[in-house]
Amino acid sequence: MPSRHPVSDSFSIAGYRDIDAAQDQASYFAFLDSFADTFREMTEASVDLLRLRPGHAVLDVGCGHGVCVPLLAQRVGASGRIVGLDASHAMVAEAQRRFDHSGLPVAFRHGSALALPFDDQSFDAARADRVLLFVDDARTALAELVRVTKHGGRIAVTEGDLGLQAVDSPDAKTTATVLAALGNRSPNGWIGRRLRALFVAAGLEGVEVQLVPILSTSYAEWNLRFGIEALVSALVAQQTIARDVAQAWLDELRTRDAQSRFTAIGLLSVVAGTRSVATAAAVAPGS
Repeated sequence: MPSRHPVSDSFSIAGYRDIDAAQDQASYFAFLDSFADTFREMTEASVDLLRLRPGHAVLDVGCGHGVCVPLLAQRVGASGRIVGLDASHAMVAEAQRRFDHSGLPVAFRHGSALALPFDDQSFDAARADRVLLFVDDARTALAELVRVTKHGGRIAVTEGDLGLQAVDSPDAKTTATVLAALGNRSPNGWIGRRLRALFVAAGLEGVEVQLVPILSTSYAEWNLRFGIEALVSALVAQQTIARDVAQAWLDELRTRDAQSRFTAIGLLSVVAGTRSVATAAAVAPGS
């Protein structure tokens, strides 16, 4: 694998909606590498929920540059098939660069999670990791995952919930305003808490939920991940927060960081279920 590229100041998680327009795409590759390292146990648990066996075909929607491919390959073996799909041309190109000569049974395609370019029941299992947060219609994206999965196959989705972020600050009012704006910045900022209900509504059976806490003790990392300072600047420009109040709020967080007292927390949801014969009716168009 290539050496890691440092994450630049231009990076923010909101940029994943259009990585092809990003000035420093390598920063987004680096963030995915770092996230995969940090949360490897969570990713392994989500893959375990797919119940893959040698010879299975599995679809990885929002595959990025393929960080999950080696793990999936361990499960399906040389006789299996892995297809990675991503909405970013840059991600697909990087994935192909990394894995074209790997010998692993993987192919990558460009496409939308809202209209998967595959026939019905093409895969034994399908997964998506931090994808529904950014799509315009999470229900349709889940319906597509179900559509391309065989009866008896498994679907697993991992999502964050921007509405469940918290940061330790004595200014509760400003903190609430900033975090509410963070949750509203993405089309599905509250997708983590909605995911289980979406699986049930889609007719998936045996729905399982695992919760993964995230702890950040670095202001720089937290700001870089969420683009907090840029968000606060936008709220000041909109006159939602007074400039002096915003500056005091940020200064307090930086002071806490300098004194090793900075604390922010979040939560990821990992939800999985099985497609039954009856599931098809639940996800039919217009239902």
